[in-house]
Amino acid sequence: MVFPEQMRLRNDNGHRFVRKLRLLATSYAQGRLTWDAIDPSVQSWIGHAKQADTYGLWKKIFSAIVFQRGRT
Repeated sequence: MVFPEQMRLRNDNGHRFVRKLRLLATSYAQGRLTWDAIDPSVQSWIGHAKQADTYGLWKKIFSAIVFQRGRT
């Protein structure tokens, strides 16, 4: 059901971002990317997601994926 006062993201948008974020986390762990290269992509998606009621989605995505060096 669609309500005029509530906006939602399409499911494929969240799924694509999770896939991309996992790849970025793996590249970061292997030392192929710096945080400065990753941050603009993350901030861009957050800006996009802010257009809808997505706090729960943010919490789920960002609590599941950890950016840490030396971890694959």
